[in-house]
Formats: sequence, structure tokens, C-alpha cells
Amino acid sequence: MFISLRIPCDKLKTLKITHMKTSMRIKISVGIVLIFLIILFASIGSYLNNLSKKTSAILKENHISVVYARDMSNSLKNLNQEIVIAFLTDRYPDSLLIHNELKLFDKSLQLEENNITEIGEDMLVSGFAKDYCEFRDSLLNYLQSTKPANKILYL
Repeated sequence: MFISLRIPCDKLKTLKITHMKTSMRIKISVGIVLIFLIILFASIGSYLNNLSKKTSAILKENHISVVYARDMSNSLKNLNQEIVIAFLTDRYPDSLLIHNELKLFDKSLQLEENNITEIGEDMLVSGFAKDYCEFRDSLLNYLQSTKPANKILYL
């Protein structure tokens, strides 16, 4: 059984025009959604790129802080070695070496004070600088004293 539908000609034209209008609306809607998605992905990519640059800068600054801390640690180690060796060999420490290490430490500490990157780092560095000043002053007093090293260290 085959059913034949007879649609009048003017109704068929109206149906085709309505179908074409609907098809155009869908194409325009899909195009607008695709443009929106492209803009969205481009803005996400730009944001991630900007975030990557900021992260890179933070890591670089933190690496610099680590380098300064390493330099200060090496200076303190060298100072400690000189004082201990002078004590063990019953001689006065090499004041030139001590002054050079103190200068290196001061330089690294100053650079670190100008490179604060984290919250609370400024308080940590200022506390460390205060303690270092006390250490440096006592060390310079020790170098200026005329007493033998072993008597000073036992006090």
C-alpha cells in the first residue's frame, strides 16, 4: 500500500522557504558558537601563557635566593673552619681571610634583602641579619683581642 500525498504548489514553496530559513539559522548559530569557542580557547591559551611567564619569574627569583643562601652558608663554613683550625693549631686566625669572608657574606645578605619573593621572607631575613651582626661583632672583637685564642674560646 502506497500512500501518495499531494501538496499544493504554493504550500510546497512555503515549506521549502521555511526549511531554508531554519537551515540558515542553524548554520549561523553553529558559526557563532564556533567563533565563541575559538575566542574562549584563545583566551585560555593566553592566560596559561601569562601564568607560565609569572611562574618562570617566581622560580628564577627563588633560585636566586637559594644561590645567595648557598653563598652565605659557604662563607660561614669558611669562617668556622678558620677559627677551628686556628684554635687547634694554637695560632691566631687569618684576619684577611676572615674579613674577606665577612665581606662576601655581607654582599650576599644585602642582595638577599633586596630579593624578597615570599610572604614572611622579609622577617626571616631581617632576623637572620640581626643575628649575623651579633656574630660578626663578636668575631671582630675576638680578632682585635690580644688574648690567646684558647682562653677566649673557653670563656
